[in-house]
Amino acid sequence: MDCSFRKTNGETTLCSRLNAWNQSTIHTITMKILIIDSHKGIPHSEVTNLHVRNARVISEYLGATLIASYDGADDIAQQKWDAIICNHASGYSNTDYKCIEMNPDAKLFYITNEYNLGEPQLLWMAAKSGRKYDVISNHSPEASKVVKKYVNNWNIVNLNTLVFNVIKKNDDIELFPTERGGVIYYGSIRLGRSKYFKKYFDNRLFVSTSKDNIAKFYKIIPDLKCKLIGKLKWFPRPQLESFKYSLYIEDEKTHIHYNHLANRFYESISCGVTPIFDESCRTTINKSGYKIDDIYFCSSSDELHSKKNIEINQDWIKQADLEKKDTLKKIKEIIYK
Repeated sequence: MDCSFRKTNGETTLCSRLNAWNQSTIHTITMKILIIDSHKGIPHSEVTNLHVRNARVISEYLGATLIASYDGADDIAQQKWDAIICNHASGYSNTDYKCIEMNPDAKLFYITNEYNLGEPQLLWMAAKSGRKYDVISNHSPEASKVVKKYVNNWNIVNLNTLVFNVIKKNDDIELFPTERGGVIYYGSIRLGRSKYFKKYFDNRLFVSTSKDNIAKFYKIIPDLKCKLIGKLKWFPRPQLESFKYSLYIEDEKTHIHYNHLANRFYESISCGVTPIFDESCRTTINKSGYKIDDIYFCSSSDELHSKKNIEINQDWIKQADLEKKDTLKKIKEIIYK
């Protein structure tokens, strides 16, 4: 049909009505969607792995069924689905491939925000049997280990913003609140961050990590002097909110391959903790669209710890909230396309 009509005498054109109908069908058609997270165990609210937190937000928004690797999950998975989404990839995931095999017409998706991970085993098996899948990622395909020839479409959205959720003060449990103080770093241990670890990890910095990772830090910095603390807890209240500032550094690879602002940015501003950025992150920040003034940057450990009375820009809160809503909307549009 030729859709070249124009608005005349206040009448809505046929073209605009068709476009409006096409948009509305995304929200009226209901799909039966399964999300398989790579977590080992039930992905309940006390599990705070980043990918599990993302999976819960997405499943709630889509009205999808969420499972991981636990007894009874295969009984749930082995039904008829319109779409099957694998979230994250790890060696822990042992969901039976039968759930994909018995759904030959289901659309397949892989959601990943880690450029150093390949495809999940389930999708690799599907690819080897001749099926393709779509990727939903926060980075470009060039930065990923995923084998591109098995991918139909590579969709880039800001997955990192899904953890944004402003933590409201709870007066009932904060009768004697602890004053915020100190600077913390938490995040992945990657060789691409080594030079920044050496730059900032002195006895003034708190570093949150698991016991298993302590030896990895000492391998990078044999005379490590920072204040090592355990892995941050996020339930029932995030321990991050005890600190005043968080150090934001990124992988050297991320300087080149844009990966959006990291989850740590959205977590920090959610908890009222002001992020302080190393100078090397300016390219990422410029691409992010956030207005971040020079007072939020540092180029040395001394400059980092000299920061005083710097508060979060409230415009960031508004922008992050809009980003999260936009990301969820885009994910739904991709699934329903």
